[in-house]
Amino acid sequence: MLRASNTDKSADWHEFHPRPATVGALQMMMRLFWNPDRNEELFVVSCAERIQLQPTAHSINEIRRRILPEIEKRSLANPDTYFQFRLVFVHRDQNDLVQEVVFLSDRFATVDPQS
Repeated sequence: MLRASNTDKSADWHEFHPRPATVGALQMMMRLFWNPDRNEELFVVSCAERIQLQPTAHSINEIRRRILPEIEKRSLANPDTYFQFRLVFVHRDQNDLVQEVVFLSDRFATVDPQS
Protein backbone atom coordinates (compact mmCIF):
# COMPACT_ATOMS: atom_id res chain seq x y z
CA MET A 1 0.00 0.00 0.00
CA LEU A 2 1.25 3.47 -0.71
CA ARG A 3 0.12 7.03 -0.34
CA ALA A 4 1.40 10.26 -1.76
CA SER A 5 0.50 13.50 -0.05
CA ASN A 6 1.71 16.94 0.95
CA THR A 7 1.15 16.21 4.62
CA ASP A 8 1.65 13.24 6.90
CA LYS A 9 -1.98 12.39 7.49
CA SER A 10 -4.00 13.43 4.45
CA ALA A 11 -4.47 11.20 1.40
CA ASP A 12 -5.79 7.79 0.70
CA TRP A 13 -3.74 4.63 0.57
CA HIS A 14 -3.45 2.93 -2.83
CA GLU A 15 -2.71 -0.73 -3.34
CA PHE A 16 0.58 -1.32 -5.13
CA HIS A 17 0.19 -3.72 -8.07
CA PRO A 18 -3.17 -5.25 -7.20
CA ARG A 19 -3.78 -8.69 -8.64
CA PRO A 20 -6.18 -8.90 -11.59
CA ALA A 21 -9.72 -10.06 -10.80
CA THR A 22 -9.60 -12.60 -13.63
CA VAL A 23 -6.98 -14.10 -15.91
CA GLY A 24 -7.93 -15.55 -19.28
CA ALA A 25 -6.97 -19.06 -20.32
CA LEU A 26 -4.51 -17.91 -22.99
CA GLN A 27 -2.84 -15.48 -20.60
CA MET A 28 -2.63 -18.19 -17.95
CA MET A 29 -1.00 -20.56 -20.45
CA MET A 30 1.53 -17.91 -21.48
CA ARG A 31 2.36 -17.25 -17.81
CA LEU A 32 3.52 -20.85 -17.44
CA PHE A 33 6.46 -20.06 -19.73
CA TRP A 34 7.07 -16.31 -19.41
CA ASN A 35 6.03 -14.18 -16.46
CA PRO A 36 8.59 -11.49 -15.53
CA ASP A 37 5.96 -9.38 -13.75
CA ARG A 38 5.19 -12.21 -11.35
CA ASN A 39 8.91 -12.72 -10.70
CA GLU A 40 9.15 -9.03 -9.81
CA GLU A 41 6.15 -9.36 -7.48
CA LEU A 42 7.74 -12.35 -5.76
CA PHE A 43 10.89 -10.33 -5.17
CA VAL A 44 8.85 -7.50 -3.59
CA VAL A 45 7.06 -10.05 -1.38
CA SER A 46 10.45 -11.42 -0.34
CA CYS A 47 11.59 -7.90 0.59
CA ALA A 48 8.35 -7.33 2.54
CA GLU A 49 8.86 -10.56 4.48
CA ARG A 50 12.44 -9.53 5.32
CA ILE A 51 11.20 -6.11 6.48
CA GLN A 52 8.65 -7.78 8.73
CA LEU A 53 11.33 -9.95 10.34
CA GLN A 54 14.05 -7.31 10.52
CA PRO A 55 13.87 -4.05 8.54
CA THR A 56 16.98 -3.27 6.53
CA ALA A 57 17.78 -0.25 4.39
CA HIS A 58 18.32 -2.54 1.39
CA SER A 59 14.85 -4.13 1.51
CA ILE A 60 13.13 -0.80 2.17
CA ASN A 61 15.03 0.82 -0.70
CA GLU A 62 14.15 -2.02 -3.10
CA ILE A 63 10.44 -1.52 -2.43
CA ARG A 64 10.80 2.28 -2.61
CA ARG A 65 12.54 2.01 -6.00
CA ARG A 66 9.64 -0.03 -7.36
CA ILE A 67 6.95 2.31 -6.04
CA LEU A 68 8.39 5.52 -7.52
CA PRO A 69 7.57 4.63 -11.16
CA GLU A 70 4.03 3.75 -10.09
CA ILE A 71 3.64 7.19 -8.50
CA GLU A 72 4.90 8.83 -11.67
CA LYS A 73 2.55 6.70 -13.78
CA ARG A 74 -0.42 7.77 -11.63
CA SER A 75 0.72 11.43 -11.88
CA LEU A 76 1.00 11.78 -8.12
CA ALA A 77 4.54 13.14 -8.16
CA ASN A 78 5.46 16.79 -7.78
CA PRO A 79 8.32 18.57 -5.95
CA ASP A 80 6.24 19.16 -2.80
CA THR A 81 4.83 15.65 -2.51
CA TYR A 82 6.04 12.79 -0.39
CA PHE A 83 5.07 9.17 -0.20
CA GLN A 84 5.30 6.37 2.29
CA PHE A 85 4.40 2.74 2.12
CA ARG A 86 3.04 0.27 4.58
CA LEU A 87 3.02 -3.48 4.62
CA VAL A 88 -0.37 -5.00 5.31
CA PHE A 89 -0.39 -8.74 5.89
CA VAL A 90 -3.67 -10.58 5.58
CA HIS A 91 -4.43 -13.79 7.42
CA ARG A 92 -7.46 -15.87 8.22
CA ASP A 93 -8.81 -16.00 11.77
CA GLN A 94 -11.43 -18.75 11.70
CA ASN A 95 -13.93 -17.42 9.11
CA ASP A 96 -12.68 -13.82 9.04
CA LEU A 97 -9.89 -12.21 7.06
CA VAL A 98 -7.75 -10.02 9.29
CA GLN A 99 -5.53 -7.23 7.96
CA GLU A 100 -2.53 -6.31 10.06
CA VAL A 101 -0.21 -3.38 9.38
CA VAL A 102 3.24 -4.75 10.14
CA PHE A 103 5.40 -1.87 8.87
CA LEU A 104 5.04 1.83 8.08
CA SER A 105 7.92 3.43 6.19
CA ASP A 106 9.39 6.87 6.60
CA ARG A 107 8.30 9.53 4.12
CA PHE A 108 10.20 9.77 0.83
CA ALA A 109 10.20 12.57 -1.73
CA THR A 110 8.42 11.68 -4.98
CA VAL A 111 10.75 13.87 -7.02
CA ASP A 112 14.52 14.03 -6.73
CA PRO A 113 15.28 17.69 -5.83
CA GLN A 114 18.46 17.55 -7.93
CA SER A 115 16.70 16.56 -11.15
